[in-house]
Amino acid sequence: MSIFSRLKEAFVVQQQWEEDIERIRRARIEPRFASPYVPTPMPIVREMLNLAEVGKGDVLYDLGCGDGRLVLTAALEYGAECVGIEIRDDLVEKAIADIKMAGVQDRAKIILGDMFEQNLKNATVVTLYLLNAVNTHLRPKLEAELRKGTRVVCHDYEIEGWKPLVVKRVGRILRHTLYLYRM
Repeated sequence: MSIFSRLKEAFVVQQQWEEDIERIRRARIEPRFASPYVPTPMPIVREMLNLAEVGKGDVLYDLGCGDGRLVLTAALEYGAECVGIEIRDDLVEKAIADIKMAGVQDRAKIILGDMFEQNLKNATVVTLYLLNAVNTHLRPKLEAELRKGTRVVCHDYEIEGWKPLVVKRVGRILRHTLYLYRM
């Protein structure tokens, strides 16, 4: 990918970020519970799933799943049972359409709703690409609901107060940091 293409992509992401911040303001969502939609690049999606060693038999929850790309990939390529939770209805519609097109409705579903109100007790893997403040507020919920051994993978933002088992930096130009935790 050329440097021009990367700059153009970064500009688009910046515009999406600004639009999401405006949506958050209009919806009067408390900022500590809001994260703008920034799609995880597909190579990072696979890095997250590989880091968590996702496979058949896993139940993966992607909190703030956006367009559902991680949920779809985990179901389609890794054979996991997946649940994505997203508060934006336009992203939920896209994710559901993509899941139907891929034919993995039996293993993947998307819930339109608030991740703070969903039960996570069945999860064996949880993935997050949320801001630090949101991760901090999710921490008590994760500690209360996740079973021993559940893997949690965070993209770029760690969970304050938890010690990661693995910190992995990926990408050459656009750097990403992944954090793996185990309950």
